[in-house]
Amino acid sequence: MQKNLPTAISVKGSAVPEHSGLRSVIVAGCVWFLVVPATWALSGVARAETMNQRHSMPDVQSPTEGRAVPIEVTPRGKPQKSGEWVVLPIPKASPAIGGGLQLVGARFFKADPESQPSVVGGGVGYYSSETWFAGAGGAYNFAGDRWRITGGAAYLDARYDFYGIGNDAGDNGIVFPIRQTGTAVFAKVLRRVGSSWYVGAGYRYFDSQVSLRVSVPNFPDIEEALQNGVRIVSSGPTLAASYDTRDLNMNPRNGSYVEFDAIFPSNSFASDENYQRATIKANRYWPIGDKTVLAGRVSACGASDNTPFFDLSLIHI
Repeated sequence: MQKNLPTAISVKGSAVPEHSGLRSVIVAGCVWFLVVPATWALSGVARAETMNQRHSMPDVQSPTEGRAVPIEVTPRGKPQKSGEWVVLPIPKASPAIGGGLQLVGARFFKADPESQPSVVGGGVGYYSSETWFAGAGGAYNFAGDRWRITGGAAYLDARYDFYGIGNDAGDNGIVFPIRQTGTAVFAKVLRRVGSSWYVGAGYRYFDSQVSLRVSVPNFPDIEEALQNGVRIVSSGPTLAASYDTRDLNMNPRNGSYVEFDAIFPSNSFASDENYQRATIKANRYWPIGDKTVLAGRVSACGASDNTPFFDLSLIHI
């Protein structure tokens, strides 16, 4: 079965020509999904965790690495305990999948005094559209912050109405009720080169099934293609690089963070399509007073031909 969804879908051996809305119809929900794997909720937990650490000492200089290492203490002046668990309910709202609640549990710790904090955790979420997900992941920084390992896995069942891409598609008033289920697994290893640069590689696997929740008789070609669901597998190695001068990775107040990622799904890795996609994201943090931080972000993405819907540059905002 040909699974190059941006151009055509094959069902029972016969190709269905591309409908004007077919390229768009299977894209919905992926904006939400791409937030799920491994880091989807941990950043929110980290911010809540550090809210309890209101008293801190100035940065001290590492005697071996020459990097500023923040040392935090409790209000009574005793060292903050390492390895404590935090459980948080996090309300969420999305125009695509409605309002909902995420329940997240995470453990924060430091592998050694000179490394940035590490975290492991997991969570579940449920939304008013009957969308739900479950996942687990973490980030482990060790050996004086020379090595950084991240990874995770997640499953989702997303239900949403999709109106197409762009103003013209929205003005047509056409709605496609989509259900998308999928499993994602990824891992990445980075090694520090120089004082603030990291380079490394990893792997990502994504298995997704897309179908219609109800019939759309006005679009028989799309209904026929999706009536039994269409499965797409994307699997391949990744390359990564980052530039990090943040004072804290979990809850930064100052510094910059630039991240580059490229993925190369291939038939050699059991992927349905051969393609490439690259993204770059740049974040900058400025402290304003003792309790306020101003943050800015820019990002860009590029994708090759044959890229499936969930990896299109439009989706990776």
